[in-house]
Amino acid sequence: MPATIIRFPETIKKQEFKVQKSFELIAAWHPKFFNPYLNAIYSETVPYLERWYLETRHCLAKETPNNLLGQLIQDKHYCKEFIDACESDLKMCKEYLNDDEYSIMAEYWIKKLRRWQSNFLACYNHTIS
Repeated sequence: MPATIIRFPETIKKQEFKVQKSFELIAAWHPKFFNPYLNAIYSETVPYLERWYLETRHCLAKETPNNLLGQLIQDKHYCKEFIDACESDLKMCKEYLNDDEYSIMAEYWIKKLRRWQSNFLACYNHTIS
């Protein structure tokens, strides 16, 4: 039985790339969230709020509380500042969401900011028994 030749499709859809612009978070880089310990651990490109988020998640996962986690749980005013900073940056990202040049980056930051905010809300609502 002779082999049949299957022709390769002549038309291949070309991917259309969208040019996306980037923007930085403002409240996430506020100096009041600066911490030398976290700066030594995390890259300088990671926002201050994300450093706090990553460290608190690490402590909760390992069930090894440290001073940073204790500070967020005990100092409600300080923890509220983290929540407000997330809310401020979320508001900014939602404004960028409607702009085609920034929409993908806005979606990226919104996802992260919601995760951070829920973590800080959990620390804020936690009571020590």
